[in-house]
Amino acid sequence: MSDIDSKRRKFEKQLDEIAKGYQQAAISDQQSAGSDQPLAVEQRMQEWEALLKRRLAEHRAAGQAEPTPAPAETAAPAEAPPPIPPVFPRPGRPFAWSDGALHAWLADLDGVMLNELALNRFPTPGGFSQPVRIVESDQDMRQAIAQACGYGGDPAGMPIDEHCLGVFHHPGGGTLLNRQHYARHHGLLEFDQGDLQPRAELISEVARERWGWGYLLEYTSLGQEAGQAGLWPAMVASRLGLQVGDGRNASLAATLRRAWILTEAGWLDWVWQYVMFKARNPVGERLFARPRPGRMLELLVKILDLFPLYLAPLGVRIRLRNLFDLFKFLFLEEGDIVPATLNSVLLYLQKFCSEHDQQVENKIGQPLSQVLGRIYFADLEGHVGILSTPYAVLIATHLPELALAEAQDGMQLDARIAENPRLNPDTRLAMLSKLDARVKYDPQAMFTAAWERLQLEGPR
Repeated sequence: MSDIDSKRRKFEKQLDEIAKGYQQAAISDQQSAGSDQPLAVEQRMQEWEALLKRRLAEHRAAGQAEPTPAPAETAAPAEAPPPIPPVFPRPGRPFAWSDGALHAWLADLDGVMLNELALNRFPTPGGFSQPVRIVESDQDMRQAIAQACGYGGDPAGMPIDEHCLGVFHHPGGGTLLNRQHYARHHGLLEFDQGDLQPRAELISEVARERWGWGYLLEYTSLGQEAGQAGLWPAMVASRLGLQVGDGRNASLAATLRRAWILTEAGWLDWVWQYVMFKARNPVGERLFARPRPGRMLELLVKILDLFPLYLAPLGVRIRLRNLFDLFKFLFLEEGDIVPATLNSVLLYLQKFCSEHDQQVENKIGQPLSQVLGRIYFADLEGHVGILSTPYAVLIATHLPELALAEAQDGMQLDARIAENPRLNPDTRLAMLSKLDARVKYDPQAMFTAAWERLQLEGPR
């Protein structure tokens, strides 16, 4: 405390010296100017002197139990606006909106992912080297999407859902945000006006697109290899439901997205949850209820008898009567599951999700891949911890052996994935979710355990 008091007294002494020097300079200027000094200049000098006195009084009052009232003053020049608070404030810190609020939220979103999850230890990919960019209209967004996926026709005629026009990550090109879309659907003519809910929904969608989908394409080695093999446009088109590009690339992109369908759906959902609950005051409290495991089981019950599942691991035909049996087999089975058996289950499930996601979404409001992906990542996080979850995704998608550039078509790639469980990203992620919980919260320990126990290598 004595050190703090000493620094405070030193600072006050410096302020006194500045004030004294300023007053002496003002007197000197008045004497040199004589009695003919303009009245306007003299008035401005008085205004600035009053402002300085007020600043000195405010500082000295800060350390007193009862602040000393500042002396009366004339109108002072306009002050700079207060700083914009972060999108993820600590409890008790109020929000204050201003014209730059949107850019502040977006900057804080990147800061949370880079600093708190330590993703800043990796080289910055091309699509993350610049902040989120704002486009003004649907036409601008459609044109950017057409360019990213190699669509040769009129962008206005692209058969894509309208919700895809809100935010879009162009791998290698950056993330785009469509102001017209959010003004139309959420009334966000100005980001710093209106309710918190539409603003929070906007940021959550940016996080899911930029740090969910963009992360898979630009941070993971499998996504990077896909880019080097020229598959990014086909993968973007596949995600938007567009039929563009040559047959080989479209076939490879479809196979690759099917091989990580649960990883993709679960990771995008996990990013959304992480970002929204970092904004716990007040956005996270008012907006979304934390997804409960019971809620996932309720959704599964609605589609229990939607289909029969027949599997033949190790040559024995097994009937999983419904999704609840499948859920228990994948996530509640005690002990280790043989990778080959796990892979056979997941291969069937990947195919089923690809073909019936829309049907399930029509029934319960969510695609099946998202329901199972959420359970998948809840189980993974329970074993390795929050900080290690992004690194588990990097290990699951570290597959240089796939050699995408050499693959002839999707059928050949699919056959290789079926033969080797360690070439299937979803199977690799399922194996990581069974790691000993002693590696929790330690990405390096998880990396070592993944290799020593599971023979799963990750990026260096």
